[in-house]
Amino acid sequence: MERERLQIKYNKQILVEGRDAYYFFIQALEAYKIDNVQVVDFGGIKDLTAFIGTWKKLEHFHTIRSLLIVRDAEQSAVNAMRSIGGALREHHFPCPEDSYRFCSGDMPSGQKIRVGIILLPHMGASHGTLEDLCIETVVDDEYMDAVNGFLDTASQIEKLSHEHKSRVHAYLSVKNKYVGMKIGEAAKAGAWDWDSKAMKDICRMMEAL
Repeated sequence: MERERLQIKYNKQILVEGRDAYYFFIQALEAYKIDNVQVVDFGGIKDLTAFIGTWKKLEHFHTIRSLLIVRDAEQSAVNAMRSIGGALREHHFPCPEDSYRFCSGDMPSGQKIRVGIILLPHMGASHGTLEDLCIETVVDDEYMDAVNGFLDTASQIEKLSHEHKSRVHAYLSVKNKYVGMKIGEAAKAGAWDWDSKAMKDICRMMEAL
């Protein structure tokens, strides 16, 4: 979806970080049979403040009742929460004190809105990414020992600066059905286990929108 053509279609919105997360959460909604929720890609982690400024000016913004913001915890969940909170407060949105919680409040216009936050990979994680979550959903797969062994060997040859990405793509590369796919494409093809306990709190938040 091109940013300039963005339209608000539903009063429940999930704002996600990047295209992989965009397609991942579209498939998650379908897997959990959650309807009438729109997933929107807000860009990179530094783009949220500017995006919200544009997004809140769109036609039909006044119809929005629930909002869920999803992004990677990256190196620090504390810093990620601080960044999201800054973006929300700058545009006068209510802001939950912690991730995996909602809070409600009034916008300056009088519009009432609920806001929740998801930091990936899971509730309570101090750091991590969508890639880490994907691997957590298939951690018991018979191929994971081979994947982990390969990465251990590779790391002795060269330092893996993005191990989370290396691990998820190594996993996809040994599955004939998913070779060469990106995370979002793999989600659509059925690579990730939506019934995994790693998805429990994320599902709960989406159902609570």
